[in-house]
Amino acid sequence: MDNRKISVCITSWQRYQETLESFVQVANNDKISEIIIVDDCSDIDVYKKLEIAVSFCPKVKLFRNIFNRDCYENKMTAVSYSNNERCIIWDSDNILTNDFIYTLYSVPYWEEDTIYQPAWAQPLFDFRAYAGLTFTKENIAEYIDKPMVSTLLNAMNYMVSRDKYLEVWQPDINPHTADSILQNYNHLNSGGKIYVVPELFYEHRVHDGSHYKNNVHLTGNLYHEIENKLRQLK
Repeated sequence: MDNRKISVCITSWQRYQETLESFVQVANNDKISEIIIVDDCSDIDVYKKLEIAVSFCPKVKLFRNIFNRDCYENKMTAVSYSNNERCIIWDSDNILTNDFIYTLYSVPYWEEDTIYQPAWAQPLFDFRAYAGLTFTKENIAEYIDKPMVSTLLNAMNYMVSRDKYLEVWQPDINPHTADSILQNYNHLNSGGKIYVVPELFYEHRVHDGSHYKNNVHLTGNLYHEIENKLRQLK
C-alpha cells in the first residue's frame, strides 16, 4: 500500500471563489491529508467569505497574515505550516484535479532533492517537449534559452520537498513576479533537480486579477538577471 501523503499549500489574496474552486475537486482525495490556505491579509469581508466557503472541508487549515507578505514570502509561509514532507505549492487561481494527484503517485519514488514539475499548464504554457527530462545545475544552461524553459521555471505550481524548499528559500528579498524563477534557481544551484512529469497537467487560469499581470512592473531587471545566472550554472 502506498502510504505517502501530500499537503496542498495554497496562497490567496482578495479571492474566495477562485480559492474554493482551486481545490474543491481534490477535497476528498485520500492522498491529501491537509489543505493549507494562507490568506495574505485580504480585506476582512473577502477573508470572511473565504472562511465560509472552505468550511465544508475538514482538511482545510485556514490562516490569515496580519500584514501583506506578497507572493514569494507567502508561499514560504504556507509550506512552513505543512505537516507532511511533500507539498504541492498552488496558486489560488489554478485548478487542482484528482488526475494531477494520481499522476504524481505514478512516480514510484519521490526523491528528496527533486521538484516534480507539470508538463503542461493548460492551455497557454505547454512544456511537453521536456516531459521526462530532469533539469540540473549541470544541464540547465543548455536549456534555458530553448522555447518555454524560462516560463516553466517561473510557474510554481508543483510538488516539492518541504525541507528542501525552506532550506533554499531566500529571505530579505521580494522578487515580485520573479518569485518562482528565483526559487528554482536557488534550488538548482544548491544541487537540486527539477523533473518534468509526463502527463502531469493542470488548468492555469489567466485573468485581470493575476499577481503577475498586476506586479510585473515591479520586478525590474531581476527576472533577466536570474536567467543570466542560470546560463552560467555548470
